Amino acid sequence: MDLNWREEYSVGVEEIDDQHKQFLKILRRLYDSLGKLLTGEILLRTLLEVRRYAEYHFVSEENLMLQSKYGARESHAAAHVKLLEDLKQHLKDIETRKENLSDLVKFMMDWFAHHTQTEDKAFGHWLIERLHQAKA
Repeated sequence: MDLNWREEYSVGVEEIDDQHKQFLKILRRLYDSLGKLLTGEILLRTLLEVRRYAEYHFVSEENLMLQSKYGARESHAAAHVKLLEDLKQHLKDIETRKENLSDLVKFMMDWFAHHTQTEDKAFGHWLIERLHQAKA
């Protein structure tokens, strides 16, 4: 599974792109732990880091949307809420051994790739346009 940053993930806003790169690093660390004998505490804390970083990033991104008066903020934020709900369920499924870690990483990477290339890219284009208009 390719968990490396690719230019196609860029939304053109440095703050958002930097956060996305950091999120990929956390996912990569989780993926790299597959097959290694991690203690339960290390695994749980890494999973907690994934969830909390997602929460942090979403709040940060939504703040940018509020500040810039992004018209599609509500639907974009709803996608964030849905992911956090899905992630919570996946984490429960891992704890109860209904799901394995590689399934979670695949789910997160698929979601990340789709979301960044659709909703986030649309917001990035809109935000860049707003910044250009403000400078004019």
